[in-house]
Amino acid sequence: MVPSRTLRILGVLAVALVLGSALAQDPAERLEALEAEVERLRARVAALEEAQLRHGPLLAQRHLEAAAFHAIDDALAAGEMDPRFAETVHAAVLSVEAVSWPEGLRDPVQAFLADARDLEAALRAEDVDAAADAATRAHDAQHVLSHAISSALASDGGHAAEAHGDDAVHEHANEEEAHDEGAAADAPAVPEEAVRISIEIGPEGGAVGGAQTHRVQQGDTVAFTFASEASGELHLHGLGGDWALTAGTETVALVEATAPGRFPMELHPEGEADGVTIAYLEVHP
Repeated sequence: MVPSRTLRILGVLAVALVLGSALAQDPAERLEALEAEVERLRARVAALEEAQLRHGPLLAQRHLEAAAFHAIDDALAAGEMDPRFAETVHAAVLSVEAVSWPEGLRDPVQAFLADARDLEAALRAEDVDAAADAATRAHDAQHVLSHAISSALASDGGHAAEAHGDDAVHEHANEEEAHDEGAAADAPAVPEEAVRISIEIGPEGGAVGGAQTHRVQQGDTVAFTFASEASGELHLHGLGGDWALTAGTETVALVEATAPGRFPMELHPEGEADGVTIAYLEVHP
C-alpha cells in the first residue's frame, strides 16, 4: 500500500503539473478552451431541457390514465360518490401543474385543469349532480390532452412541439381530405417478427370476452387486428395510436412498444359520448 504522505505528495505534484500546463498556454488558447467548455455546457443544458419537455408530459399522461377518469365519470353518472375520487382528481391536477409544458400543449392543459378543478370542488362539496357534470367534462378534456401529448411526443421523434396544436389539426384535416378523395387505405405491411394480437369488438363497442391485458417486451413491434362490429375512433393512450374502425371490417394497426408501462386501448363508438376500454397493452422493459 502506498503511504498517505506519498499520496499527498503525488497529488500536489499532479496539481502543479496541471497548473503549469495551463499557465504555459497563451491567452488565446485558454480563451478558446473556455469557449469550447461553455458551448459544451450549453449543449448539455439544451439536452436536459429537451428531456424535461419530453418526459414531463409523458409522466403526466401516465398519471392521468392511472386516475381513471372514465371510471369516475361512470360512477358519478350512476349517482355513486366515493370519497377517494377527490384525492384522485387532486393528484392528477398536481401532476399536470408540475410539468413545464411546451407552448403547443398549453391550451389543452388549461382546459383540463379548469374542468378537473371544478370536478374536485364538486366532489369535496359532495354535490353529486355538479360532480357528474364536471366529471364528463374533465373526462373529455383528459382525452383531448392525452391525445395531444401522444401526438406531440410522436412528432419529430419526441421533441417539443411548440406549434403542435395547429399542425395536428391541419394534418388531421389533410388526412381526412385525402381519404375523402379516394386515397388508398391499404393495410400496413406486418413485419415477420411482430407480435400479433387479434381483438374482436361487439356491436356495442366492447371487446368480446372483456378487456384483456396483452403483454409484450419493450422494443417489440405489435400488430393488432381488430374485427369490429362497431364503427368508431380507437385510441391507444400513452403510445400515440389512433385508428378509425368501420363496422363489419378488419383493421390492422402497427404499434411500436417504445416505452414500458400499462397502456389502455379505448374505443369511442360512433354516436356515443363515452369510450369503452377494450384492452390493455402492458410493455415490460
